[in-house]
Amino acid sequence: MNEQEILTQEQVIHEAPIMPQMPIAPAVVDKKSSAIAGFVLGIVSLFASFIPLFGLPCSIVGIVMGSKGMKSSKKTLATIGLVLSIIGIIATIAWMIIGGIAGYKLAQDMFSTVL
Repeated sequence: MNEQEILTQEQVIHEAPIMPQMPIAPAVVDKKSSAIAGFVLGIVSLFASFIPLFGLPCSIVGIVMGSKGMKSSKKTLATIGLVLSIIGIIATIAWMIIGGIAGYKLAQDMFSTVL
């Protein structure tokens, strides 16, 4: 074999024929999962509203996912999830206020007996 016939691996890679790639069509994305997630988070936010640390983020994420799911084929499920998440955030804020008032009254009673 001649030196000209021996190709290095680098030359083989550079001289390999390039195959044209087929264009990829954009995928049609149905946001069913966002609608379902919004619905589930709406239900969970109602129960999590008793603990504001969990209820508030769960409700906020439920509202976001429910509004994203409104563009899907499961629009009814997304609407229900959105409504439940809004009710959950209202309940969470109500429990925060009730807890704050109860804590204030408890602290006031404790300090009034000490002094």
